[in-house]
Amino acid sequence: MKQLLVDGVKFIFGNPGTLEEGFLDALSDFPELHYIIGLQESVVIGMAMGYARVTRMPAIVQLHTMVGLGNAMGMLYEAHKSSTPLVVYAGEIPSKFASFDGFFAGDLVDTANPITKWAYRIIPGDDTLKVLRRAFKEALTPPQGPVFLAIPMDVFEEEIEPDIHPTSCVHWHMSPPAEDVSTIVQGLMEAENPIILIGDQVQLSGAQEEIRKLADQIGCPVYGADFTHQGNVYHSDPLFMGTLEFAYSKYNHPVTNNADVVLAVGTSLFPEMFPNNGPYFRQGARLFHVDLNPWEIAKNFPVELGIIADPKATLEAISAGIELHRNPEFQKKAAERKLCWQQKKKEEWDAVQIKYDHLRQARPMHSSLMMKTLVEMIPENAIIYDESITSSPSLVHYMNTAKPALYFSSRGRCLGSGWTGAVGVKLAFPHQHVLAVSGDGAALYVIQSLWTAARNNLHIIFLVCNNRSYRILKLNMLEYWAEEGMELRQFPQHDLDYPVIRFDEIAKGFGVKSWSANDPDSLRSALNSALTDTSGPHLIDVQIEGAVTEEIQSIMGNK
Repeated sequence: MKQLLVDGVKFIFGNPGTLEEGFLDALSDFPELHYIIGLQESVVIGMAMGYARVTRMPAIVQLHTMVGLGNAMGMLYEAHKSSTPLVVYAGEIPSKFASFDGFFAGDLVDTANPITKWAYRIIPGDDTLKVLRRAFKEALTPPQGPVFLAIPMDVFEEEIEPDIHPTSCVHWHMSPPAEDVSTIVQGLMEAENPIILIGDQVQLSGAQEEIRKLADQIGCPVYGADFTHQGNVYHSDPLFMGTLEFAYSKYNHPVTNNADVVLAVGTSLFPEMFPNNGPYFRQGARLFHVDLNPWEIAKNFPVELGIIADPKATLEAISAGIELHRNPEFQKKAAERKLCWQQKKKEEWDAVQIKYDHLRQARPMHSSLMMKTLVEMIPENAIIYDESITSSPSLVHYMNTAKPALYFSSRGRCLGSGWTGAVGVKLAFPHQHVLAVSGDGAALYVIQSLWTAARNNLHIIFLVCNNRSYRILKLNMLEYWAEEGMELRQFPQHDLDYPVIRFDEIAKGFGVKSWSANDPDSLRSALNSALTDTSGPHLIDVQIEGAVTEEIQSIMGNK
């Protein structure tokens, strides 16, 4: 416990179990460490992920032996793929019973190994503090990610000589070689149609302003690839064109194929579910990739130049090089490109707005009207944690006009990270408004998180985008039918309309104040009450339209 305190730990996220009783008993002597109970292990990992994302520090997680690890695997996979720093431990049966193969027997380390940066069993007890510090270091060192420790019950009970000191962390803010910077500067200045692709390492390195400055200098668009920490500082930026499609590469090819120079910064290329064998980049295109994770560089595509370096330091050096070598001809070309892309973004926004305006009268209300109403009422500097999935485009659209706010989208690989993540965010920033927006299907994966929010009196506004279906699966089914040349038919097992799921009533059962809304007026009223009453969590069950009529036409055509 003292080692955790020295390393700045305030919260331990967990679900208690018998084999961890020694740890939990000792925790009673350290009131500075707050134990945040989750009622199921996926909720526990999700809360820890939200906390780690906003603090940029490893969150501590306690699981209960093999069964707890099994319940947590989906969210742990999400943490692994999204490079979220966690230190996860689970208790094991006493070492002397390992060969007995009895109750709770199983190899936790082998189980956790594929979805963690490092998995290790602590034996003997004298190694505990050394291994714990190593786990912190590994979780924090890019590429960041979860680590796992299995701790037998008898190790917990060993008396050891304390050797407590802060964890030594690796300094990873290394600058790129000057000759490599010169190559990128030359490529960007000679480009006719450059683009910048960014990922979450931009946020990790604090390089948001450097991205904006570079894009402005060369007059080129910025697209998010593996990018989920945005905020409307991006949405309102005239050169930020949004995020690429995460599922189907055919929607991304028009973006990447048009560029003659591509600068990828802190992102994988590409985190798609269904990649395409066709060319992502035009013949002769120059690809430069700056990343803290060598695995991602040239993983799927050859690069002219790959640099393992701090994105912030690299972007600063590139901007300085362009500033030094720019000339009137380059400046004129960059200004023309900038104007062109700004106009393109405006035209795209206006076209979407016209479509949304035509849907204003839909009942149940369209997701766009829900999000317009929500964004109009978001307080300044609020934090939005979004897992509304098919409703997310509407929210992102209106974030262009919102008051300054932080926006986190779920990484999308495991349902349930939205509501759970918001709990972790609120613990990190207790004095800021936190709104957790989720699809109804995703919310049901982690409905127990409402209880944790109520138990800790966390003022979080949970919103359900209730379209009574797995709407994303309907859209994916349309893509499948179109790809296979099949005709439209009944959607299989995608509706959640019977029996009716009353989220407002479920919330009351967990001690959460709740409302149901089905139009803008009732939503405004509920939001006003929830924003005003800061004594604990609130839930608003928002009934929205779930039809896929428009998508049937655009994906299936006349089939």
